Parts: sequence; structure tokens; C-alpha cells
Amino acid sequence: MVKRMPKKLKRRYHEQGGRCWYCGLPTWSRRNETRLQARDRLGIVAGTPDASKALRKRLATCEHLHRVVDGGGNGLRNIVMACAGCNVGRGDRDPMTWLAEVQAALAAGTHWWQAYAAAARAHLEGVVAGTVKGQVSAAQAAAALATGLLDPPPRFAAPCPPGEAGKDGEHGSEAGEQTQGGAAQARPAPSAAAPRAP
Repeated sequence: MVKRMPKKLKRRYHEQGGRCWYCGLPTWSRRNETRLQARDRLGIVAGTPDASKALRKRLATCEHLHRVVDGGGNGLRNIVMACAGCNVGRGDRDPMTWLAEVQAALAAGTHWWQAYAAAARAHLEGVVAGTVKGQVSAAQAAAALATGLLDPPPRFAAPCPPGEAGKDGEHGSEAGEQTQGGAAQARPAPSAAAPRAP
């Protein structure tokens, strides 16, 4: 059953184009789609190693930039939308420090999603080749590989730090682009009421 999304999370989800503030990966919400719909859209193939864990980590969550335990509030200026993997992984780190660590992991190919996708690709290729017994058929495995959803994600430039957008409210070219195959693409910019780092 799909439920209503809390207003703050819904607002940030739409402002950020459904992408995590830290890693830039697409997320999902129990209030927008079922687990099956999310799994299909995100390229998480049932029967592959850690598929359920990967789906849980891609769940959209409210991330308090200034942690509530440290006196941060629940206002929109303190909240961004982050995947559960990045939100939980941050722990007590400063948000900008954690952002740099996540971006470095993506650039180095060591981000948790890249590890999952590589393991899932290897598993599905084994199913297709007949060397691995899986919960999916060879035809289903081949179809999953053909979608390209398990290919490495595009590298997203770090989002503009809250409160550092240009005069017109847009990101500068360095902070607002992502690259994939050498092409630059615009990344959704936070609204004028974007949260500010502590």
C-alpha cells in the first residue's frame, strides 16, 4: 500500500528531483511507489546478493544537516532529502565532510551502490552463462543486464553548499553539473529556502 509522504520530505524530494543530496542517486519512497515498483525503477534485481539491503539503503529520508541531537531544528532550512544509506552512514560527521567522503567514494568506485551493482552484474552474468544458479531465469537475467540500470552511476558534482548559491539562486557551473561520457548536465538546484550548514 502506498501512503502519503510527509510534507517536508515530499517538498525536498521534488526539489531535488528524487535524488540524494549526498550521492546524487535516485531514491524511492514508500509513499510514492511499492517496493516492487521501486526495485524495477532503480535496477535492483530480486535474487541478486543484497538486493533487499540495497533497496532499503535507497529509501528517501529526511536528513537534518544540523543534527537534532546537537540542537538542530525540524525546519525546512535544516532538512535535505538523502538516501537512507547516506543518512545513516553520516553518523556524527559534519554534512560537508560527509558529502566530500561520499563524492570521493563515488569517484574512486568504492561507494556501496557501486559494490552492490558490480556483485549483482557478476551474479546475473553467471546466471546467463549457466555457471550460477539463481532465483531468476537466464532470460530475466539477460533482460536485467540489458537495461543498463546496474551500470556505474553518473558522477555528480557536489551540490552547492547551502547558502552559497549565486545571486540568481542558481548553482555555478562547477557545483551544478554532472558528467557522464563527457557531457555536462544540470543538477537540480535547491530552492531559495535551502537548508544551511551548521
